[in-house]
Amino acid sequence: MDTSGSNSSGDDEEILMQFLAISTIRGDVSPHLDGDFAVLDRWRREGTVTAAWMKADSSGGVFVFSADSREEAEEALQQIPAVAHGVTEVSLIAVMEVVDTR
Repeated sequence: MDTSGSNSSGDDEEILMQFLAISTIRGDVSPHLDGDFAVLDRWRREGTVTAAWMKADSSGGVFVFSADSREEAEEALQQIPAVAHGVTEVSLIAVMEVVDTR
């Protein structure tokens, strides 16, 4: 991921979009679980995923995902075997930190 850029003050710093990724299981994910968790673990080590949860009803997961763009995030999600095989769908919601500017 290219993480270079400039903020509004002109200082060089890392600029990444943040997404809330919500997955929904649509089929048998059991053959893909080892691969799914391997990707998630790698993303955690790399800092691409900063938090992850399983839905209480076990119908999927929720995680905070960083990428340069929505397109990059959508492409990266195809690295998750259950997504690539069409048994899990992931919705991306762009989010931003709430900052008190008063």
